[in-house]
Amino acid sequence: MKRALIILAAFAAIVASTAAQTAFTYQGQLMQSGLPVSGNVNLVFTLYDDPTLTVNHQIGNPITLNNQPLTNGLFTVPLDFGANAFPSARRWVQESVNGTTLSPRQEVTPTPYALNLRLPFAGNASVNGNTFAVTNSFGTGTALYGHNLDNGTGVFGESPNGIGVYGQSDTGYAVYAQSTDGFGVWAEADGTGSGVYAISDSGVGVNAGSNSGIGVYGQSDTGNGVGGQSTGGTAVWAQALGSGYGVYARSDLGSGIYGVSFASNGTGVVGEANNGGNAYGVFGTSANGYGVHASSDTGTGVYAGSNSGIGVYAQSTTGNGVFAVSTSGPAVQAQTSGSGYGVYAISEGGTGIYGVSFAKDRTGVFGEALNGSTANGVFGKSANGNGVYGQTTSGTGVYGHTTSGVGVYGSADGGVGVYNVGVYGFSNVGGDGIYGFNSTGGYAGYFDGKLYATSASSSIKAFRIDHPVDPENKYLQHSSVESPDMMNIYNGNAILGANGETWVELPTYFEALNRDFRYQLTCIGQPALVYIKQEISGNRFLIAGGKKGMKVSWQVTGIRQDPAANLYRIEVEPDKADKDRGKFLVPEAYGQPKESGINPPPNQESTSDKKIENPEVKK
Repeated sequence: MKRALIILAAFAAIVASTAAQTAFTYQGQLMQSGLPVSGNVNLVFTLYDDPTLTVNHQIGNPITLNNQPLTNGLFTVPLDFGANAFPSARRWVQESVNGTTLSPRQEVTPTPYALNLRLPFAGNASVNGNTFAVTNSFGTGTALYGHNLDNGTGVFGESPNGIGVYGQSDTGYAVYAQSTDGFGVWAEADGTGSGVYAISDSGVGVNAGSNSGIGVYGQSDTGNGVGGQSTGGTAVWAQALGSGYGVYARSDLGSGIYGVSFASNGTGVVGEANNGGNAYGVFGTSANGYGVHASSDTGTGVYAGSNSGIGVYAQSTTGNGVFAVSTSGPAVQAQTSGSGYGVYAISEGGTGIYGVSFAKDRTGVFGEALNGSTANGVFGKSANGNGVYGQTTSGTGVYGHTTSGVGVYGSADGGVGVYNVGVYGFSNVGGDGIYGFNSTGGYAGYFDGKLYATSASSSIKAFRIDHPVDPENKYLQHSSVESPDMMNIYNGNAILGANGETWVELPTYFEALNRDFRYQLTCIGQPALVYIKQEISGNRFLIAGGKKGMKVSWQVTGIRQDPAANLYRIEVEPDKADKDRGKFLVPEAYGQPKESGINPPPNQESTSDKKIENPEVKK
């Protein structure tokens, strides 16, 4: 039995109140041998993008409708191939009746309503509501998607007094814009309004990402280029995925970025760099003014945190990299929680960090490291100048304090320079280049390695070693041999020859180093009238008067006469300077208070008594 399907009506889209409706009505008449078919039939409808039966570019899934009643051969059925079945390309429906495929495929044609939506579309409406409203109830879809393949605009919104583009979202993005080369969002306010105005109760007001360009670009003649307001989340959030800037602000006369927070613990502007050795939390540049200018009445002007990189990086060719002024709190407070530096300063020819304090009990630069054996309160590095330089007219140039680590740590890598030292102390007014004090019984100075001094003096001189008999539990300490002369001592044992004599050879430098020789001889095993037969000449002397094979211990002393000894010859009984009269090197040995010392602790108090003020809490 041959049947023919005759289409009586064009496809008509069902107009419904639900925006997600994608079904449409399909009508037709089934004829056999010129007569309408009656009864029930099984129908299958398949959608294709080509009218040819041999081309099987199927769209979506087939729709099967069994036991469809026919009246005078007529049928009316709803078809729904999904939301993405009908883009701007043409579509054809193929019908099958009781397993028999009918020919030809029927093209889906537009209804009169659909003709009004042909592109380009332009229309006007005067309504007290939304002129155009689109809702997508699917979780990951997009309600309104604008895409421009050339240099135009994906979505353009314009309003003389109201809002050009308005987006609202409870959890996602109110407005989402993406650009591979141009602007994700380009907004302009000519008057006192806002180019972009975003409000978020708990999420993100504006989230802009850029692979290489600019995430958000705002320009305003008199108002705000970019203004953000949030009651609990982030007013303006910017992200640059490539080599550009999350936020780039430029001002010819005013402020590039101005942030204000009225909360007691809020922040005007927060910059964060989570990854990358050259990443910046906040980057500011200025042709004439300030790259970053921050002002705070009681809180912190600039607060920067970094997990492993740099909290604040500032560079200036002629001015100040960082200039901070505070009336009550810290001018600059730096903290790093990772392996980086709270403050890292490099100066090619000037000063890395210059701090000035005019208060009598304040500090020009204060650095504090609360934890970690390798943490640094202040770390200074300079290619040619001074890494850390401290100057004071009456107080302390550089003061370092620690409860368990290192108060001041200096490091020298061994490069080429006039001074290649970890810590350098200098005094040209009769003071001390470096002064160390310890009131707890420890060492005022401890050197793990070689120690050199051009001239040294001490009340007590001794050596301390691990006790040879009980090294795990005891020390062995000996005092040095004292002498009013700068004396060298040489000694040894000699065996007398066949004639009861022997020559003692001394170092080749002996006579160049020493003068005023003195001798001591001691016989070992038996007495003898040994004596110095010939004094030192040619760096040797002759012992005689003993017996063959006798052992003799000898000792020779000399007074140093080398250039360094002659330059720094020790005066045995010098007078104290006028300023030191009535004072003592070791006042406690004479029952005197520590203030009677010639070199008392700085500011007449020991470091154990001195209170270290924390700039976070000091008012």
